[in-house]
Amino acid sequence: MASNLPCDTLKGNYSLLPCGYQHTFLIRDPKRTIVSYYKASAGCGIKFDEWLPSSGGVKQLYDLFVYVTEMLGQEAIIIDAYDLCNNPRQILQKYCKKVGLQFQDKMLNWEPGNNDHWLPFSRNAFFTEAFTGDAIRSSKFLPMANIDVDMEGLSDYGVKQIKEAMPYYELLYEQRIKPMGN
Repeated sequence: MASNLPCDTLKGNYSLLPCGYQHTFLIRDPKRTIVSYYKASAGCGIKFDEWLPSSGGVKQLYDLFVYVTEMLGQEAIIIDAYDLCNNPRQILQKYCKKVGLQFQDKMLNWEPGNNDHWLPFSRNAFFTEAFTGDAIRSSKFLPMANIDVDMEGLSDYGVKQIKEAMPYYELLYEQRIKPMGN
């Protein structure tokens, strides 16, 4: 089940968090995420330094993780986007086992499109394309290259956010569902 709460609704007020859910956290290396946000926002005319939350939102995600695990006493499941894209079968099989679902091969493929749920979050068609275009056109998990991210041109604000985000990302990363061999 998904919540209809806007992304910034909680703002640390976890009493607004819907009850009865198995909390799953999807994480991605802040170096990749923040650089990606920077490039996409530049193409949309959005002021990156005003739009991007502190630590790229990673500290806020970590705070929510702490609330779920310590205050609610739940096991929070963490999936790293790189692991999921490069080992979708392994990660989804482990995820399904943790949440009590039966893994099915059809979870690995889907019909491209189905993007109506993005509309409330988009300001215009370019915003949707810049931030979600590849996902909307996808029909399966595509492997991610394990290469260094080019941060050339990234603002000082972006570099600062990456530095703030990394310790929280690393704490979450250590507790993720791991593919075999890791």
